[in-house]
Amino acid sequence: MLKINQTAAVYGALALAAGCAGGDGDRTMDEPLGSAQQSIASSTHQFAGDYLKNVPTTDGRTQWSSVVINNPNPTPATVTLTIHRNDGTGALAVLSKTIPARGWYNSYGQPDWLGATETDPVNHRSTGWIELTADVPVVANNRLDVRTGTTFNSPVALFNDAPFLKSPSLRLFSPYFLRKWPTGTSGVTQWTDVTVNNPNAAPAHVTVRVHKIDGSGVHATRNVTVPAKGSWSSYGKPEWLNIPPTDPGNGGAIGWIEVLSDAPVVASSRLAMRSGATYDASPILLDDSGFQAGAAHTLRAPLFLKGSTAGGTSTQWSHPVVVNPNPTPATINVVVRRPDGSLPDLASFSRTIPAMGWWNAFGDASWSSAAGPIGWTEITASHPVFGLNRVMFRDGNTASSPFKLFDDEPLDQTTASQSFATFYLKKWPSTAGYRQWTDLVVNNPSSYPATITVRIHKVDGSGDLTFFTRQIAGRGMWRSGADPEWLSLPASDSANGRSVGWVEITSSSPVIGLNRVNLRSGDTPSSPVVLFEDTVLQGDIGAACDPIGPGVFCARTTEETASSQAHGAT
Repeated sequence: MLKINQTAAVYGALALAAGCAGGDGDRTMDEPLGSAQQSIASSTHQFAGDYLKNVPTTDGRTQWSSVVINNPNPTPATVTLTIHRNDGTGALAVLSKTIPARGWYNSYGQPDWLGATETDPVNHRSTGWIELTADVPVVANNRLDVRTGTTFNSPVALFNDAPFLKSPSLRLFSPYFLRKWPTGTSGVTQWTDVTVNNPNAAPAHVTVRVHKIDGSGVHATRNVTVPAKGSWSSYGKPEWLNIPPTDPGNGGAIGWIEVLSDAPVVASSRLAMRSGATYDASPILLDDSGFQAGAAHTLRAPLFLKGSTAGGTSTQWSHPVVVNPNPTPATINVVVRRPDGSLPDLASFSRTIPAMGWWNAFGDASWSSAAGPIGWTEITASHPVFGLNRVMFRDGNTASSPFKLFDDEPLDQTTASQSFATFYLKKWPSTAGYRQWTDLVVNNPSSYPATITVRIHKVDGSGDLTFFTRQIAGRGMWRSGADPEWLSLPASDSANGRSVGWVEITSSSPVIGLNRVNLRSGDTPSSPVVLFEDTVLQGDIGAACDPIGPGVFCARTTEETASSQAHGAT
């Protein structure tokens, strides 16, 4: 999540929900959730909740979306992108693309992408949602840009990267419901909205539940019908805005969200931080994230940050939020690992989360006492849970220093031996004079060392820009920002000393990780960070891996075979 010109304090206090509870309509109360009670992810049929072209924000800026699709296969990929109308009455565009083997497709600035039928032709605007089908597994990302102008390449003020959604489900979760919720900065409030997309040929009947964070019940329920191939958004809807406050004294509401449907759907949540106390006040920040289609007994966050330097006077801080979507309490064990995997851990403690409630690490004494400045987090639970990790930039060296930037990412529920990042960027130009740089984090949850191969693919599929291997200690992590060779990798544009590509990571044992995109106001890797976005690595895509198969380390050159054997990869 990226933001602009904002100083704020994190909302993250453990508030008790209070107020009226809505009825459950015709839905039954929840049954226990098992780890296997999840939808099946598909990398050949994926979805993005929004297609936006020149759509205004309330302060006169405009929103634009673009997609990047990576083909990790040794053969070309045939991809169809259908941009649906939100009312389900037809398609705004159907685009067919052939992506070269190990190349990418980027819709940014493409005439056919920008030329989709306009839903508001008078103002040359379009809104819709996106369905992707492919003949082989692919990796897809939807980028939202907020721009200070009315063209696709106007100066960027804000951006957010979100992986396409791969798991339509009858039950979906999001950690946040926020309405007029304070941030600690006077006059700035947080608001969430929900978008539900129905990829089916018949209408979907959906119930949206807002749960109290202390587990004391359902705070509100809203029933909606989403048209076939259509979409529903809560933004501006009276039935959404009139959900009672949980804090009647201040008019704010906090909770977490559950979506139930009679047909498999996908859903996204938008968090808006607004300079005012109304749902349509000027947005300071917009963040889109997909609802989660399941829960797990083990969750992981690739980054634990406690006062880690971020340039100048900025420091980084993190904390997880964990939700228990079960009708019985869940006990969680929280362990903060050291970067080198050594013992003792930076922190280790247990908490009990009430049935249908949550635990927020912000302000928790044991979390606050963890040693810093950097590590990663592993959470095991007696019942399947889900959650997110919040990373904050603060202007100062304490956990209460003024807020500058933040990003929320889902806690990882799976590990993989083959993972992907949509972007590799080095000094790559953006608008407004910014440059884009990426950094990787890879975590090894095994007690034994893992050997990873990091491969930077050229975007045209003509080969690798480079590859290299690293060994990660058991329970340890590798960070490209701490690797002296990272900045000396070959450039794809040697004349200008800059690079664009995408990343594949194969490992001798399953790992997790994330990719960070930094927008910097300068040409060096230490130039001030203006905006940043963390995205969890996408694993278990099921792409062909020659010559062995998906999910298994496989060398592609004699040199790499020798290197992998020397490091013990299989």
